[in-house]
Amino acid sequence: MKLDTKNTPNTPQKDLIIHFPEGLHGFEKYTSFQLFHEEEDQHNNPLPHTVYWLQATENPDIRFSAVLPNNVGIFYEVVLNTHEESLLQLEDPENIIILLMLTINMPSSAALENPSTQNTLNTLFQANIPGPILINSESRMGIQKVSQHLDYSINIHAE
Repeated sequence: MKLDTKNTPNTPQKDLIIHFPEGLHGFEKYTSFQLFHEEEDQHNNPLPHTVYWLQATENPDIRFSAVLPNNVGIFYEVVLNTHEESLLQLEDPENIIILLMLTINMPSSAALENPSTQNTLNTLFQANIPGPILINSESRMGIQKVSQHLDYSINIHAE
């Protein structure tokens, strides 16, 4: 299968595919995602790999932005149950990579049309803290661990 989305490798590379046996929250039917990031900016300068993408191999239109939590000052201590350990095929907890999915909250159309605010508008990214993505780097298996007990998020401003 070819992925024809901008900034995406054209053909999924087997070592970049992450399998989510139960899918992602709200996208349960998609179980295979390619994890990638841009290597260089438009001027061929290396990028610090802070934003990643998870793109469904079954449907290239399904793509999520994600960051490493420690890049935005968040540190997790995650407790897995037996079922989650089994899904991840976990043998060594050191192999777990945690990612936070991002959503983009654009300024309102009224703010965009107001000439006095156009130069001061920032795009607001919101991290999904209660639903981190856990990936076993060895088995390339992943889960989304959604917690009902957390009710907050962190905002990241892009300048």
